Amino acid sequence: MHLGKQRTLELIISSGDTDVSSSTVNLKSATAGLRLYTARASSLHASTEIISSTRPGEVPLPALPAASTLILHIPYASDQPTTTTTLAINLSIDYTTSAGAFTFRLFPKITTVAALDVSVQDTIKQDAIWSKFWIKPINERPLQICGVELRGTQRHDATAVLGQQAMALVSARHPLCAAYRVSARAQASISDSDSETRRSEPLNFQVEYRDIVEDAITEKVNKLRHELTDSPYMKMGGMLVSSYADALFENMGRVDFRAAELTGKLSLPGYSALGMEVALDSIHLDDSAALEQWLSSWHEVSAFVLCRYNNS
Repeated sequence: MHLGKQRTLELIISSGDTDVSSSTVNLKSATAGLRLYTARASSLHASTEIISSTRPGEVPLPALPAASTLILHIPYASDQPTTTTTLAINLSIDYTTSAGAFTFRLFPKITTVAALDVSVQDTIKQDAIWSKFWIKPINERPLQICGVELRGTQRHDATAVLGQQAMALVSARHPLCAAYRVSARAQASISDSDSETRRSEPLNFQVEYRDIVEDAITEKVNKLRHELTDSPYMKMGGMLVSSYADALFENMGRVDFRAAELTGKLSLPGYSALGMEVALDSIHLDDSAALEQWLSSWHEVSAFVLCRYNNS
């Protein structure tokens, strides 16, 4: 996360098994001080051209064949970037297929704060600055630190003296400390032409991490997505997978996160605690009880998910 750069919202739009001949994304801010720059929307794929629109909040999209995905980036800004931690948005997509015209509506709430809390303590010596970085999660979910680095500049050199443990697991109770010695490089290595520019060049502290709880839930959700492809409920997979993922995240607590940190296993709540009834009631089926029985039986097969502590 580059805090000094333009922030963007990422929308992942999938056509499923339907050919979408035309579609338009409509975005409206539901958060005070939030500005969405839809006129500057872009696609992650260079081959996909986003059609410009004169209407604010509107992004026309090209045709989407069946089984295709479009990743859309929407730049945004906030009047209160340091205090706004959640963005609320009114999202709708008007799309046309061979079966007619339809509208998809969603009201997402997006968390914008970084998952890490990093504090620094500097000790100034005559020949160098000794900096200690304390890294921990902002909540109870444990994180795996895959790598930390304080990058030097042409004017300053940064040498690690502590905290280069590979794949360290951190939590609110067990932070990671990374220490560096920052010293000035020899003046001869800096030319006169860029000495003024390099004088104010900052040192970048980078942290690579994984959310092991999120990865474990994602693995469970991906298994459901795979099972649905060979089930009678394949066409309802998009809604079922999204609702199931939200239910898992909402029903996890600090006790579950603490157990995952200690045992390496994330215990899943029982099916009755997920509250999937609302999502299932919105699906009009002749035999909705059979769908609920199928989903309940699949969920109860495994009561936990293994947390992976590596990049494999």
